[in-house]
Amino acid sequence: MASGIVSEKGQVTIPSSIRRIAKIRPGTRVDFDYRDNEIVMRPMKSLLDLKGALKPYAIGKTNDLNEIREQALAEMAREKVDKMAEEDADAENR
Repeated sequence: MASGIVSEKGQVTIPSSIRRIAKIRPGTRVDFDYRDNEIVMRPMKSLLDLKGALKPYAIGKTNDLNEIREQALAEMAREKVDKMAEEDADAENR
């Protein structure tokens, strides 16, 4: 197990063995979470890490960005209308 000391500014040096395993380099952004009396730190995903993540959903679909934008806007509009309809139904039931 590696350890460190918290400075007056709340800074801790991450041991090199941990940085190497977690692929943390200078400039890497990290997330912190506190759960079950433990502080959890993990490197944030970059956009490059997410490259190709949606490819399985795009098989056989268009690569035309304008068409993709139109489809996304249409889906967002459908979701908004559905949410408004639910809110109206809830208001009527009260």
